[in-house]
Amino acid sequence: MNIAARKQRYLANPDGAITVVHIPARGGSTRVPRKNIHLLGGAPLIAYSICVARSLRGVDRVIVNTDSEEIAEVARAYGAETPFLRPAEISHETALLQDAQRYAMDWLESCGATLAGFVTLYPTSPFRSLARTQAMLDEVRRRTLVGTMVRVPFQWGRVCRERGDGMLEPIAQAAQHSGDLDAAMTEAYRTFLAQRFPGSEHLAAGRLAHIKRTGHFIGIGFHDESPEDGDACYFEIEHPLERIDIDTDEDFALAEEALARFDFGFHIARPEECGR
Repeated sequence: MNIAARKQRYLANPDGAITVVHIPARGGSTRVPRKNIHLLGGAPLIAYSICVARSLRGVDRVIVNTDSEEIAEVARAYGAETPFLRPAEISHETALLQDAQRYAMDWLESCGATLAGFVTLYPTSPFRSLARTQAMLDEVRRRTLVGTMVRVPFQWGRVCRERGDGMLEPIAQAAQHSGDLDAAMTEAYRTFLAQRFPGSEHLAAGRLAHIKRTGHFIGIGFHDESPEDGDACYFEIEHPLERIDIDTDEDFALAEEALARFDFGFHIARPEECGR
């Protein structure tokens, strides 16, 4: 079932619809064995995302989607549901997030649920601003797609744009005709944002950089009949501690240092606050 079909399902039964937070946590991590339940600040890594999800207003169910009974047991201890174990064919190292999302949504609907919103939080991003995450969840009630992104270094001198004849030319070369390289780059950047990150064209007024989606928050709303890719917005993650994405032992060491030594400047939901 695609987004459009799920919207029709919601419109047929809006009163009984639920909002679900979905946390995908594969068991076969390679760089750091058992990464999703590796301890961070004395608690399993996945517990941070579960705690954020349980702290949000308007969430009906928090589900951990895993192929590992060990991860499932830890997830249940911190208050998440683990109603199924993900099949091996969508749990390998190169498996797509979309397959895990689709499996979870199909499973929920097979049990009679109607989805109003479906939010995915990667367990490898433990330091989320609770206020920002709540704002993004609230936006899911008004949008089809809500996501997060960061700006990363990029060599804008190599960027091209399409000419009227369909050929590509470097931005710097195009700017020779107008005499304004900054204006040409900003125009190209705005076009890029409109195509890849609809609803975020205003970022072209800031510093130019390459944009990368993150797993802080991926929200899908099923509340109306707007096009599935035409009603989107992206929140920019700027705080360096909030941007920590754990994939290696070095990342864990950095996260431990952040917990011990730094004031985040925003509230993060910690596992000890949520109970078990």
